[in-house]
Amino acid sequence: MFTFFHPGTTFPALSITGGECELNCLHCGHHYLTGMEGITDPEALKTRLLALAEDGGIGALISGGSTKDGVVPLGPFIPVLAEIKRETDLVLNVHTGFIEREEAEALAKAGVDIVSLDVVGARETIQKIYGLNRGPGDYRLTINRLKEAGIPNIVPHITVGLHKGMLYGEYNAIRIISQACKPEAIVINVMIPTKGTSLSNAPVISNKNVCAIIEYAATLIDAPVYLGCMRPKGDSSLEMEAEDVGISGIVLPTKEGRKEIERRRETTDRKSCCAVVPAFPGSK
Repeated sequence: MFTFFHPGTTFPALSITGGECELNCLHCGHHYLTGMEGITDPEALKTRLLALAEDGGIGALISGGSTKDGVVPLGPFIPVLAEIKRETDLVLNVHTGFIEREEAEALAKAGVDIVSLDVVGARETIQKIYGLNRGPGDYRLTINRLKEAGIPNIVPHITVGLHKGMLYGEYNAIRIISQACKPEAIVINVMIPTKGTSLSNAPVISNKNVCAIIEYAATLIDAPVYLGCMRPKGDSSLEMEAEDVGISGIVLPTKEGRKEIERRRETTDRKSCCAVVPAFPGSK
């Protein structure tokens, strides 16, 4: 079954740092935080999530900007997440960035359902694009901490072309994931040369290269591979080519891509982000 995902009012993306981020990544420059709903106070987050549950929402992505060490500062919000899990049926997908063992354990104890994690496979990309003095091994360590803490569902994300529109480390990122855990799914995003960022004039990576990464992931890892929401908009050709090489779903498909895939496959729709795989309890 091929799945189309439609996150929106039933599964909002919430930023606990608002539009603030101590990093100024070359591909983002804070731009993507502006597309999230900023909720920077734990009590405000509690109120928002309780209202979401009351309105019949499915869940929420809890994300935000990073510290200078690549950490999303979740600590003050974890007690609220625990309370929400006790009082509602909302599915909580938390985007952590790098994480220490204690915080991983706190998230697991809180009952967080899913952790989404960007994985980068080249030290040079981490340093030059993110501006972090980190390496690929730090992602492996973070996955190990999440797994050992008992996080039930880990969904790694890979951004193809993150290194200035070139393939650079994506194959290694997939190998890291395959060796570190059995993910619930893998999300493949595509770097967008975004106006106002340092990479606004970078080339758009070819569909051929994106599909090569998708095919490698689908071959190496026994998990569904999804085409995520971060990708150049309106490109139905990528959607159809990606379906040819093994994806199991698309977030916010184009009308043309959807129509063609429906011609080829049996499909279903989910009003959630793609980290909430169709088999996940509470997904709709």
